[in-house]
Amino acid sequence: MKSKSRLDIFRAMAMILTLLLLFSMGPYTVSGQSQKQEPPPSGIVAYVPIKLVNDQEVPIENGTQVLISVDWHHYKSYLARNLMNVEFLNSSWVPLYAWIEDNATSLSSESRVWVRIGVGGIGANSDTTIYLAFLNASTNNFSPYGYWGEAPELSPQYAEYDNGALVFDYYSNFSGYTLPAGWTSTYMDYAVVNGITAQSVGNGIAGSLEYSGAFNPEAEVMDVNAYFNGLSGGSGTQIAGWNDNQNNRVVLGLSDAGNGSQYSLLSSRSGVYGTGLHFKSIPNGSLSNYQVWSVGAVGNSYAYLDLNYNKQISISPYYTSTVSFPYIFSSTTNHFIFIQWIRVRTSPPNAVMPSATFGYVQRPSYVIFSESGLPSGTLWSVTLNGDSQSSTSRVIEFPVSNGSYLYRIQNVSGFQASPSYENIEVRGSNVSITVAFLRLYEISVVESGLPPGTVWNVTLNGQNFTSYNSSIDFQLTNGTYTYSVQSVEGFNCTSPNGTFVVSGEGRSVNLNFVLMVPFTFIELGLPSRAHWSVYIGGKFYNSSSSFISIYLPNGSYTYVVILPSGYETSAPAGRVDWNNTVVIVNANSPIRNAVEISVLIAMLALITIYFVRKSRKAESRRFHKKQEEKQKLEEERMGEERK
Repeated sequence: MKSKSRLDIFRAMAMILTLLLLFSMGPYTVSGQSQKQEPPPSGIVAYVPIKLVNDQEVPIENGTQVLISVDWHHYKSYLARNLMNVEFLNSSWVPLYAWIEDNATSLSSESRVWVRIGVGGIGANSDTTIYLAFLNASTNNFSPYGYWGEAPELSPQYAEYDNGALVFDYYSNFSGYTLPAGWTSTYMDYAVVNGITAQSVGNGIAGSLEYSGAFNPEAEVMDVNAYFNGLSGGSGTQIAGWNDNQNNRVVLGLSDAGNGSQYSLLSSRSGVYGTGLHFKSIPNGSLSNYQVWSVGAVGNSYAYLDLNYNKQISISPYYTSTVSFPYIFSSTTNHFIFIQWIRVRTSPPNAVMPSATFGYVQRPSYVIFSESGLPSGTLWSVTLNGDSQSSTSRVIEFPVSNGSYLYRIQNVSGFQASPSYENIEVRGSNVSITVAFLRLYEISVVESGLPPGTVWNVTLNGQNFTSYNSSIDFQLTNGTYTYSVQSVEGFNCTSPNGTFVVSGEGRSVNLNFVLMVPFTFIELGLPSRAHWSVYIGGKFYNSSSSFISIYLPNGSYTYVVILPSGYETSAPAGRVDWNNTVVIVNANSPIRNAVEISVLIAMLALITIYFVRKSRKAESRRFHKKQEEKQKLEEERMGEERK
């Protein structure tokens, strides 16, 4: 039994450890699916995941303002004293508009913060994760035009860091000295000085301040940070609420006209809403403090009044108008209302805020780039998986999650980064990379001898470069470099291959191209495929054809022609230059010449004998023909005589 008991204990401990491990690994699940935690943006020192759970049957829409209570003291080691280094972000690390309402100090254990939920909202019976992020303690993220702001009275100067207009559907802190745009006054005595003080121009006179921007009380809540002065009851009415412009009657409001030192939820109905006034009273709380009064409705089921977000009173049933206007009313000069801010916000389903559960503080891993070689204050840049950062300091950091990353270092003018790119792996710890910037020196490879505009090429350390100009310029670090020069038609480089050294300064590498002249030797008289040679420019050039073509740098050259045994030429040597590039070599043999003359004489004799014989035969034929004609004529004459 003891053994079984120990086994159960071990199993329980293992289950607890597993749950703790899963919780520490985060993030939370959304709608039963695991969210992939992307690395936080640069500049975030640490962050806390916050799970927001909507247990209503209706989704919380995009843009709804969610109230979260934050224990800043728990995170004091990450915070600036006035909380200026805070940021709220959604699960994709997109910043969310947020506004702190009270207790803006790192010593506070309870502070109200409004966060405007971004795209997607929170589904019905679902949840989402947002992040409370801590930036460097010296970073002031407060701004009236940014994502993090505070109530107007919390700033060093009134409303200096108040971004409420970006967080809420409608918001005014009544800063300055005039009524904000959209507000009108009727029979009201008011003053705008870092808030608004208002009362009627006379006892019994109905004075009002009204905002022209309509809102829907069935879907939105009106909040006022107000102080009601001189609550004595029966001495006039002070109201802050909304009006639907139906016969200029207050549809729903907060009034101090109750039974002595009490606030009331007032419902004044007329026309389609019925008639009569409905009052319900609540204690006023501390008269010396400004308090947040909220007036809202849940559909047309009931209207309610909250004091500091705690339910105080409701009227049911209550039929609201979906087109209503913020409204301040007074009928007495004995009392006044002071309001620091007034706002309209989107109501969550059934006016129930989602619950917020804070996770553990987490720190991102970092890829840390440290540079050397650049002059102090030089701007340099790194791109890591498409995300780029630039800095004039020696270090650039990227917060990352586990995974594979490709980085590239952008070259700085006059310097080359080494290494300039690389694939790295992040596995739960920081990765440090040292980048050396090597100074570059101007190196020019300069050609001479080519006509202007001629294309020429240089291969430097295996890489080919082409130019139409007289030079090819490089920026190179210290070292030894090998080059080769490709030939150019009609020209020859005198140093087609070589090396040069870069050592702390720029330099020029000079290349000389010389014009190549084609010299052609043509032989006449040698037998087919006979071998013959030309010696020119210190070299022999051989051929078994009738041509020998030789390319030599432009100049004047002496040549010698060597013919096979038994042959000679009348000009066995000579000189060629640019104006005399073709040489005809007439090859002949003395023995061959004698034989050829004898043969020629014999042929002439034979031809003569042939033509003599042919002439004699023709003469004989002509003689016999004449004899025949003569005999015929004689016979014809003798015949005539006989007759």
